Amino acid sequence: MVEGDVVPPTTRTYSNRTIAVNFLARHQAMVRGSATVEIDDLIVSIVIEDQGGFLEELSKAAGVGIDVKYWPQPHRPYLPRDVAKDLRVRLEALCRRSAPPLPPGTLTALSGSVKYLIEVADLLRETLRQSKLEPIHLLAAAVWVESSPAAQMLRDAGITRESVLRAARGEDT
Repeated sequence: MVEGDVVPPTTRTYSNRTIAVNFLARHQAMVRGSATVEIDDLIVSIVIEDQGGFLEELSKAAGVGIDVKYWPQPHRPYLPRDVAKDLRVRLEALCRRSAPPLPPGTLTALSGSVKYLIEVADLLRETLRQSKLEPIHLLAAAVWVESSPAAQMLRDAGITRESVLRAARGEDT
C-alpha cells in the first residue's frame, strides 16, 4: 500500500486490547463447549479486560505462552471496579460451562450476532474518528443493540451507550 491509498471500509485495525478480548472470548466459548463465540462470551471478556486482568486470564489458557512486553500496560478501566467485579461474577454464572470443553486449538467461529456487533462497534469507532477498534466500542455497541441477557445485565447496572461513549471520548463519567 502506498501513502495516500484509501483503505477499504471493511479493513479494521484492532487494538491490542481488542485482540485480547477476542482471544478471551474464544477461550470462554471453548471452555463452555461452544463452537461459536456468542455475545455473552464477548461481554465477559470485555469486563475482564476492562480491569486489566486479561494477562492473568491468558496465562490460564493451556498452551498459551505470554510475552508481556508485547501487551498493553495496566490501563484506566472504563467500568468502576465494584461494578466490574459484580458484573464479572454474574456474567460468568450466566455463561457457565454447558458442555465438555472443546479440544485446545479448536477454531471457534464468531456467531452472526457477534459479527453484527463488530460492524456496529466499527461504525461507532468511525463516528468518534478513532483509528483502532477498542473494547469500549464493542461495549457501547452491546449496550445499544443487543437483547442478550448479558447486555441487559449491563443496562441494569446503569451502563448506558451514552456513558460508554463519554468514556471512549475521554470525558469524565
